[in-house]
Amino acid sequence: MIFNFRTHLAGFISVAFLTIGTFGLSQGNSCATSVPVTDLTGAICATATPSGVNTITPPAGCVDGIFDTWFSFVAQGGTATITVSETITGWRPEFIVASSSDNTCAGTFTAEQCYDQAGNYTSISGTINGLTIGQTYWVIVSSNGNLSTGTISTCVNNPAVVLNCVDNDACIDAATITLNAPGGAAVCVADCNNG
Repeated sequence: MIFNFRTHLAGFISVAFLTIGTFGLSQGNSCATSVPVTDLTGAICATATPSGVNTITPPAGCVDGIFDTWFSFVAQGGTATITVSETITGWRPEFIVASSSDNTCAGTFTAEQCYDQAGNYTSISGTINGLTIGQTYWVIVSSNGNLSTGTISTCVNNPAVVLNCVDNDACIDAATITLNAPGGAAVCVADCNNG
């Protein structure tokens, strides 16, 4: 067996450059380095240091600060409640949920929903419906105050579809929706219509 030193050295150098390049990228600064949210029960949040990079121009009607920190998750159900919080008072997080035409960072992005609120707050939540199971979604977080300090936490509660769910399949066992007072927050009931 002949050992080709030149081929193996070239492979080693390529791996070394790839490794060095990977360490140079800050996690969450772009789609390619988005922080994955792996727990979709909403109990364990993904965290990141805020980005100092402006990577998107939001569509009309979506507010976006000048620094964008990216998170991602793969939908396991059609509805997700997303909560974004920050450790710095006055950071005022806002976020956009986006999808890609080819489910990768190379595709054309669509803003599915934008979330912002008024006042001086450190946490914001929003529920998005109509997600496609198996599709990757990106949560792009920025500061309404254009701050880049502290720690961002992103939690996603995206229940999986329950097969043969028949707890509300007739009028007698319909799911009950208790409405909030006028001017209160929206009310959602997580249930299914399978089976």
